[in-house]
Parts: sequence; C-alpha cells; structure tokens
Amino acid sequence: LRWNILINSMGHKTRAFSTFYAVMIGYFANMAIPRLGEVSRCGVLHKKDGVPFDSLLGSVVAERVFDLIVLLFLIFIVIVLQLELVGGFVNRLIVEPLMENVSTNISGIISVLVIIGLIIIAAIILHRVFKSRLQESDLFNKIKGFANGFLDGVKTIWRLERRLAFFFYTFVIWFMYFLMTYVVFFAFDSTS
Repeated sequence: LRWNILINSMGHKTRAFSTFYAVMIGYFANMAIPRLGEVSRCGVLHKKDGVPFDSLLGSVVAERVFDLIVLLFLIFIVIVLQLELVGGFVNRLIVEPLMENVSTNISGIISVLVIIGLIIIAAIILHRVFKSRLQESDLFNKIKGFANGFLDGVKTIWRLERRLAFFFYTFVIWFMYFLMTYVVFFAFDSTS
C-alpha cells in the first residue's frame, strides 16, 4: 500500500491488487537473486498497469532512501538511549579506527578527492564540448528520458498526496520488523 501511495502521487492510477501482486512477485524474485525483486516488481506493474518503468524504479529508490533515513534515525535513538552500553562499543570499533586511518592515510584521501574532482571537471568539459552532438543522439535522448522519469519517481516523496497514510504504513512496517526480531527471542529457552 505504501508503494501504491507513491505511484498514485506521480499521477498514475494503479489498483491496490496490482501493486500487491507486483510486490509478491518481487518477494519471490528476491529468493532467487537478492534485490532482483526491486526491479521485477517495477517490471510487473509496468506490464500490468502501464506505468512507466523508469518512474516506478525511481519510486522504489525513493522508498528505500526514506527507509534508510528511518533506519539511521532508529540507530541514533538506540545509541542515545543506550549510550553506556553502545557508546564504548561504537567508540572502540568505529570512531577510534576511523580516526587512526584518517590521520595515517591523509595523503591517500587527498589523492582520491583530487581524482574525483578531475573526473567531474573532465565530464563537465566533455559535456560542453559535445553537447550539440549528444542532443542529436538517440541513445543520449533515451538515457535522458529514462533519467528524467527516474528522477520524477524519486521526487514523489516530497509531493505525496496521502502523506499521513504513507507515514502510518512506514511505522507499521518498521514496527513489524521490530516484532519479527523480538518474537524470535522467545523461540529458544536460552534467549526467552
């Protein structure tokens, strides 16, 4: 239902059953190859309801980015609420090694940043030099059209029509993730 809200916010009307059907096929595809389900559910809904594939893929990315933000927020809350327990662990295994690597490899980090900067500058120069030729290319126009549709799908998160329902479904999903982990502790005598 949450994905259906995103798709409908893009101006495409899909039925909840079609979206459910596509998501279930996506879960099935994930059993064969992890993350194949994200792409296959877009393909199924494209075939079933005619929604552009690139927009669907963008909406999936928007959904995953939103889930990542929720996950980072939950990790932050856990660290703050369990600072005594988690604080030393995070400091010992993440912060201290990271600071050691940064101080010993500063020249390597600077080199990587310079290389990335040069690649970006070269891409900008090449784009300006060959802009007119690129605009005439069919391949470039197809890639540009796909990128525009993809970005349209990603932007749906900011223009949701049923924002409250989207947040409610997100809460329910994450609450179920918590219960899925919590209930397993009662499955064994040693952890119950």
